Amino acid sequence: MAFTKPYLKITMPWQRQKYNLLQNIEDKQAADGSSEASIDENVEGAPLTYRKRSPKSLWLTLLVSSLLGLLVLASVTFVTYKYAVRETLTKSTFEQCGSTPAEAKDRGCIFETTLSLWVPPECYDFELETIYLQQPGLKYYRDVNLTDEVSLREVKTGESIGWFVPWDHHVRHCSFAFRKLHRAAAFGKKIDGYVLQYAHTEHCLKMMTEPEDWRSSITQFDMRMFPNCGKEGGFNVNSKHRGEWT
Repeated sequence: MAFTKPYLKITMPWQRQKYNLLQNIEDKQAADGSSEASIDENVEGAPLTYRKRSPKSLWLTLLVSSLLGLLVLASVTFVTYKYAVRETLTKSTFEQCGSTPAEAKDRGCIFETTLSLWVPPECYDFELETIYLQQPGLKYYRDVNLTDEVSLREVKTGESIGWFVPWDHHVRHCSFAFRKLHRAAAFGKKIDGYVLQYAHTEHCLKMMTEPEDWRSSITQFDMRMFPNCGKEGGFNVNSKHRGEWT
């Protein structure tokens, strides 16, 4: 005959304590819905942790969130503005700068000392211009005898119709014209209508590769020009048709 032991549920003291604590939590949560309470169930007799959110902490959270939002908005606005300004500085509504410095300035053009050109921003090579102006022996003169030197600051204004220069300036002129042409092709930029002329390239190659001719001892005149941007021609860019549109 088998005897079945009666099942007795024994509640330990610490379990009663936990039950009472949990009951207290439920009572407090029912009394105040904005309060929170927690108990560590892994440790016997864990103390009750009771936290209540204060209005101060809520306002602090809102303030931090608002500041972060404003920071993100300011960053996006700054990047957008910077891009818009850069686009304005590098794009022009004109493809040619007219026939006078005043017209060129009104159209937002820049004088490029490297080749004595008034050009729109799209055809201006700032880096190459900087390198050019740092070249040693770079001199311009007011007279054919090369005695009255002009400051580079005055040359850079682009106001004069041109300056007298020694023969080696012609060699420098051609070398920088080739560099500008290559850089425009490499970086996908527009090129001015003076350097873009194939006749100018042929002229420079001939001048740089053939023995010195009668011109090597003659002073050159560096003429100011107003080429198109992105296509051949312009004003005063053809040596055979000075002062004309081509």
